[in-house]
Amino acid sequence: MLSVLDGQRLIKGHFFAGMKSTQRCESMNAYLNRFLKTRLKLFEFVKHFDRALSRIRHNEAKAKFETHHSSAVLTTKLYALEKYAGTVFTRQYFLKFRDEMKNAELFFSVSTENHGGYRVHTLTKFRSPDKIWKVCYGNSDRSMKCTCMMFESVGFPCPHMIVVMKIEHLEEIPETCIMKRWSKLAKETVQVHHDNESQGDATNIIRYGALSSMCSRMSYFASQSEKAFEEARCEIQRLTCQMEELCKNSVEESEREDLKATKHHVRDPIIVKTKGNPGNLKDKFKKPRHCGKCKKVGHTVRKCPEFVNTHNAFINIEDSIEDMGTCLHY
Repeated sequence: MLSVLDGQRLIKGHFFAGMKSTQRCESMNAYLNRFLKTRLKLFEFVKHFDRALSRIRHNEAKAKFETHHSSAVLTTKLYALEKYAGTVFTRQYFLKFRDEMKNAELFFSVSTENHGGYRVHTLTKFRSPDKIWKVCYGNSDRSMKCTCMMFESVGFPCPHMIVVMKIEHLEEIPETCIMKRWSKLAKETVQVHHDNESQGDATNIIRYGALSSMCSRMSYFASQSEKAFEEARCEIQRLTCQMEELCKNSVEESEREDLKATKHHVRDPIIVKTKGNPGNLKDKFKKPRHCGKCKKVGHTVRKCPEFVNTHNAFINIEDSIEDMGTCLHY
């Protein structure tokens, strides 16, 4: 088994965006435990789970608003560098960058070596003279690379790079030291590509809303004059016929693709009867009830004709005996 230090050496220099192997099972579960509890019914679980997701979306919207519509208070002496970081990074990573700026006060340069188009700065730490870090700075593109490989692992400038920024009198963070993932424009440049097979009702509604907004503006300008109105009406009729034809073709094409897909589609196996005597046969062939006295079908012992006749005869005999006893008594 590898030790913790060996594992850190192996993953050093590989970008993981700050993620951990247990954050999905521990962090999310710890968050959901504040909303969920044991012995919840299904509709209660869905309700509380939806509340948890709504809280996550609310916190994300709040962080986005603070990032784009507010400015952080500058607290360090590197006013220009800190201000530029506030305009580039999100609020969360701006605070992390400011912490790294404060940590940079513990480091200082020992020597600088010129190698043509780049310079190598050797740094050490206060009260730790045995530890040495080297930062390579490119003169042309202002690129930086540190031996600690923090930027390659986390995607964030290390304090050694910040020290070199001060040495080189940089008022802005170089573009090579800014990862777009942590910037304010991270979601602005994301392009979502939808496949034809995965397009659903939500995508169609979004398209319909966008086209309706565009046509509303066009209708306003087209209604201002007779000539514009006639031209817009003709173009709308032409486009309507064209779009209707495209819609029919797309529907037919999707149906053909569905037919091709169903030819080689893996379906459920055919249900076969189990071995042995099926239970439903007992219901189909029920044995009729027989009388326990005469063994005939259609009645029970209590309603058996022989039993009834015998019982009546016995009652008549008892009545006659009682009558005879009464006569002898007199």
